[in-house]
Amino acid sequence: THEYKAGTTLVSGHLPFRTDVTFRWTEAVPEEDNVQVRASAELYHRAHAEEGLLAIRTSVLLNISRGETESLRLRLPAGLELNRVESTDVGIVDFRTEDAKDGFRPVTVYFDRKAKGDVKLELTLERSLGQKEEEFAIPLVQAEGLERRKGMLILLSPGPLLRWTEVPKALRAEVGQYLAVLALALPPALLFRL
Repeated sequence: THEYKAGTTLVSGHLPFRTDVTFRWTEAVPEEDNVQVRASAELYHRAHAEEGLLAIRTSVLLNISRGETESLRLRLPAGLELNRVESTDVGIVDFRTEDAKDGFRPVTVYFDRKAKGDVKLELTLERSLGQKEEEFAIPLVQAEGLERRKGMLILLSPGPLLRWTEVPKALRAEVGQYLAVLALALPPALLFRL
């Protein structure tokens, strides 16, 4: 039998009457290795344009394969505003945005407890499109400090965005239909991943 007391393992048992006895055991895992977190994330961005505003909903599927964590670090492109963070898996205590560095603003999302396993977060974000027509990249949230990251972007209701970016009228219907097919494929793909 064995039990743990005051940070040590106590083992007791019966030994046969012999002249030699051999004991073998594996080394204990050092404490610093016990707390190392290994995690990966999938980020699914759904964007649609309204008059003067790009609205983005991002689903973050966080998989903590080893250890536990009380927070998640994200990087937001400059100009993108994080309005809300929700989760049905953990409580969200707070999220804090830092000053921009290298075109990105670090954000830390704090959980109400140490999380392990799978955690799903929903982010609500927006970016002003401004008044004048100019080229811009669709701003995508990135996760920091993870072993693997992957994701997808879908444009929903792309009409205003297609007009704003001056897609020729002859192509708008065809491009809109193509993006609508991609948008229809997103929910089944997400359900398959859960």
